[in-house]
Amino acid sequence: MPKNQHRIRTAVFFGAACFSVLTALCLNAIAEPVTLALSGSLTSSSTGGVTVGAGAYTIQQLAEVGAAIGTVTADGRTGVPLWGLLGGNSTGTASDVVTDSGKNAILRSYLLATNSSGFQAVISMGELDPFFGGKGSDSPFIAFSGPTGSPALVFPQMNAAGRNIENLTSLQVLSVPALPVGPGGLSTSLMLSGNVSSPGTYTLADLKKFPPVTETVSGDIYTGVSLWTLLSANDSNVFTQYVLAAGTDGYEVLFSLAELDPSLAAQNNLLPYADTAGQFPADGFVRIVIPGDNHAGRYVSNLNQLEVTSIPEPSTLLLLGWSLLALCSLRCSYKLPDAKLKEE
Repeated sequence: MPKNQHRIRTAVFFGAACFSVLTALCLNAIAEPVTLALSGSLTSSSTGGVTVGAGAYTIQQLAEVGAAIGTVTADGRTGVPLWGLLGGNSTGTASDVVTDSGKNAILRSYLLATNSSGFQAVISMGELDPFFGGKGSDSPFIAFSGPTGSPALVFPQMNAAGRNIENLTSLQVLSVPALPVGPGGLSTSLMLSGNVSSPGTYTLADLKKFPPVTETVSGDIYTGVSLWTLLSANDSNVFTQYVLAAGTDGYEVLFSLAELDPSLAAQNNLLPYADTAGQFPADGFVRIVIPGDNHAGRYVSNLNQLEVTSIPEPSTLLLLGWSLLALCSLRCSYKLPDAKLKEE
């Protein structure tokens, strides 16, 4: 057999084999219903006869969960409350959702959302928990009806649609390690580090150099610095970053950077150093105040650490997987002609 024909035959055979694998993957993907996987440091329980928490959910199963625990309708979509799907109740406690039973576990935890294109975003569990930042009808939900026919993460709060995630495939509960219990005492300086434009140590005199901001919360008038202004993140992708705040006693709270972004409907979150109710200096030289929160559980007193951190990038293998699936979908959209070789 001439060399050229042999090469052609080998190339076609190899191409046909690759196409067969892609076709098999594609057909398998088509045969399986679209699912949303919930995993990580997450419990599983039963509510109203349906499973919530850790597991895999088809569109139909999401609708069944909604029928059992209630649904939300906003922006032309209907879905199940995210907190309820995770297994949380209306009051919110750490034992409802996360398996981590360590100190302050729910406030050290975050949800990593991923869609079919590999896009990822961080949502802090403290933002979702109704005992802390959860806001009832404005809380995010998982839509099981929508334009794509796939699960979607929806933030119904006004001007927060920039945080919506279409074609959602997974939600993973992760957490940062607990800090050792610190010595406590009044804070006198604040260490700002990580993905920020101006890292360093800030004293009261340094904070007073920023334009002062005032905010009335529960009748108390606070004066201080805009938290967003001080952070001044140097990475424009707010969705894959989180902020760790800690006090001198080791009390630690994680915020997603997106939930602090004013362009994504964040309130005027503050680092106050003075107020009309006389909380300073007993609460340290500066503290965190989140105006929309319940029970002040994410108000970090005697604040001495702020760090902006990015989640790890998706692995190369994962990205290859997404690319293969995309190629598979493309191939499945067309019927390719049979390849024929001239017989000798």
